[in-house]
Amino acid sequence: MIIKNIYMNEICILVEKGTFIKNNLKKIKIKNLIIIQVGHKSLAKEKFKKKYFIKDKKSLNIFLNKNFKNKNNFYFINFTNIIFKKNTVNNFKNRLFNFHPSYLPEYKGLNAFTRAYNTNGKSGCTVYLINENIDDGKIIIRNRYLIKKKKSLEENWLILERLILAQFSKLIKMILLDKFK
Repeated sequence: MIIKNIYMNEICILVEKGTFIKNNLKKIKIKNLIIIQVGHKSLAKEKFKKKYFIKDKKSLNIFLNKNFKNKNNFYFINFTNIIFKKNTVNNFKNRLFNFHPSYLPEYKGLNAFTRAYNTNGKSGCTVYLINENIDDGKIIIRNRYLIKKKKSLEENWLILERLILAQFSKLIKMILLDKFK
């Protein structure tokens, strides 16, 4: 996917070890893409405009507030399970997005997709603006996914990943078209 940035918005993607989006970043060609990786340097050899490695989750809030607080053209897409502190949420209001593997408000919190798989067979993916509550911000994009019970949890997750990538592409375009100012 090649996306032209007609505005001067910068996109920072927050990832951690094991995040599937890391494997797909090579396919995404966006000018000014910045990667902030938490806890592991598995993207060390990849070529991006800028890469930052943060040693642990506690350091991420400090890093973001110190380096990006007054830069209003920076947007952050979160693919981690980090809970952001109140001051970070306030400093990045309308610029801090999260992907959650369920059709919110169903299955908030960790292991959402596994819980959906084991109970009712309905799931989805939601992109929302992060606020002070867990998995509770303004919903930007949301799609339903009906779990295929004849398939394993892992097979269903791979299908959901394609849905997440489609939402990711849509969110990037919305950011680059300045839809959140």
